[in-house]
Amino acid sequence: MNTNIVVAEFWNAYFTAKISRLSRLMGEGYKGTIIIEEPANLPSMFRNKKEQPFSIAMGKILNYDYVNDKRFQYVRSSLSVETTIIQIIKSRFDYINPPPYGVARMSEIVSSIDRKYQLTTKSPLNISDLIVVLNTYLEAPGELQRMFSQEMTVIVWLLGEFRAIESSQVLLRILSNSSYIVGSSSNLHYSIIDNAYSTLWKINSKSCLKELLELFKKTSGSGRLKIAHLFGRWLSTSEFLGPAHLGERYDSPQYWSDFLKPFINYSELDWARFDTKNLFWELRYMAVNRLGSKDGGLLRVLAEDEISVVRDHAKKRITSLSK
Repeated sequence: MNTNIVVAEFWNAYFTAKISRLSRLMGEGYKGTIIIEEPANLPSMFRNKKEQPFSIAMGKILNYDYVNDKRFQYVRSSLSVETTIIQIIKSRFDYINPPPYGVARMSEIVSSIDRKYQLTTKSPLNISDLIVVLNTYLEAPGELQRMFSQEMTVIVWLLGEFRAIESSQVLLRILSNSSYIVGSSSNLHYSIIDNAYSTLWKINSKSCLKELLELFKKTSGSGRLKIAHLFGRWLSTSEFLGPAHLGERYDSPQYWSDFLKPFINYSELDWARFDTKNLFWELRYMAVNRLGSKDGGLLRVLAEDEISVVRDHAKKRITSLSK
């Protein structure tokens, strides 16, 4: 029997990956299965876990206060790369997503990178400058890669915060040399690799699906689960393509290879159009910026989205295109 849940509980479960099944019912709301852990006063590994079917009406989703919930400040395009670097160094950066290290350590690491590569002396400082630094670290001998693992982790995390779609190739380079590849002798620390997977999700660069599919076939079981997690979130529309829904197909290279055949030659614009129906609001938000000037109809659909930050973003884009 479905339990009606409050909208705050729904979003808490969404952002902490406690939803195992999720369906978006156009015009009606959402339904799925939420993972409940009890008792709450124990560490997660010692809690009893059970699954509870739920539903939430569209009215509750529509009326949630998204503006004052920092988790919905998904892309902060007003911040320049230089300003971000300086604010992190001064420990004044407003972290929305948890950084890989504490605030003081983030300041120390970014200061070290800045001293070595004189980032803040460049004008303007661009995403491409961060990618050059990261590639420089990746070209270093193995012992130096280990020495600078925290610096690489921070840069990878920053690329995710900037939603830097142009960073997909350097991220694939990291994953291609990770310890998840069968027979790999990688020196890359797991924190770099795990952040690379997280950043790929954030930048939503589906142009690298072919390469990821090939990596999928070469990775160990745990690596396959990470790539399957990306595929499941990138490709879900009305239904979450997660392990609860797909079962054994979830980490099957053959399943995803067959699934992707109709889309394998999609351009970034094709994928933006696909994402207007994505289950996850973050990808619908990103689609707004990636749609072309001829996609007014799709933008108008997003201007009616149930998530106000998506809705408002689409309305602003429509206004800017009409000028």
